[in-house]
Amino acid sequence: MADSQNQILVTDFTNQLELEVQQATSMFRGKIPEMPVTGDIFEHQNLGAEEADEITTRNQLITLGAPEHERRGALIQGFYKALPVDNDDVLKSLVDIKSGYARTLSQMMMRRLDKTCAAAAIGSILTGKQFTSTVTASTDGVQTVTAGSGLTYDKLREVQQKLMSKGNMLDGEKAYIAMTDVQFSSLMDEVEVISSDYNRAEAAKTGVLPTVLGFEFIVFPSNPKTGESIIAKPSTRSCFAFTESALKLGMLSDMEVRYERNPAYVDMHQLVITSRFAALRTQGEKVVQINVTE
Repeated sequence: MADSQNQILVTDFTNQLELEVQQATSMFRGKIPEMPVTGDIFEHQNLGAEEADEITTRNQLITLGAPEHERRGALIQGFYKALPVDNDDVLKSLVDIKSGYARTLSQMMMRRLDKTCAAAAIGSILTGKQFTSTVTASTDGVQTVTAGSGLTYDKLREVQQKLMSKGNMLDGEKAYIAMTDVQFSSLMDEVEVISSDYNRAEAAKTGVLPTVLGFEFIVFPSNPKTGESIIAKPSTRSCFAFTESALKLGMLSDMEVRYERNPAYVDMHQLVITSRFAALRTQGEKVVQINVTE
């Protein structure tokens, strides 16, 4: 009878955990295209831009174009976390979803996904027939803006101009800026951001940044409780602007949770969450790195 009751409790918790995983949110997920992946490489192909040829005579001979064909990829990475759970935990706390176990596991994996996306935005990419060549962000066409006095409205205009100069933000495609609470605070000092003369004072009323110059803002903590900030700070803060087609997320396997016995210990179970994914930058011209001095 006791074993039967334990199984009911375990099943109940597993269902709750899966629900939490489904409801877990990523700051980047939903803002960039997501693709299924097979194999160890997440691949993207670009076809270079071409111009239309003019017809100048009757019976015009065809001149074949020679568009640049580029392959780029990212290695699929696997991530996991295992938490020990003894029988007493199962009986006393884990059936209560407020225990935080489920949310902790799912949010942890979503932070890892966001960190992978951020690294792909301004990191190196793999190219070549066998993906053996490494191309840096600057070589790939990622432009840079230096914000030595913090992120200001004028710097947003500079970022916007750099993206537009490459043909971005001109066709209605969404654009985002990934930053931390420090940059959020700086922008809340900008009259153009908080004044009703520009944005109906929504930022001042709600504490949420409105869309400014076509940018929506993704804010991460600058000093998170666990790990490093997703927006890196080697010396200056590496914020970045990107259009919605600038990044791609490849999912080999989405988050999977298991509750199973750990045979190495007496009366011990474990919760295991796993996921395998990669992210890559599709075109460097769609990203602007913003080096912000805090």
